[in-house]
Amino acid sequence: MPKHDSPGVSRFETHEQAEQYEQWFREKVEAAAASRQPITPHEDVMASARKIIESAKVRRKMA
Repeated sequence: MPKHDSPGVSRFETHEQAEQYEQWFREKVEAAAASRQPITPHEDVMASARKIIESAKVRRKMA
């Protein structure tokens, strides 16, 4: 069963680390929102992921 963090408990050791992560995350989100790259539909990403997983399964069976 997956372990879930308590919403009141930080994953970071210090407040500074939490702030640095928050800044990094906001920059990533803003950059993605401003990007002019075409959006890849979820279905396409999942189809690609399934192919990678199936290839790995085949390679594992052959090893």
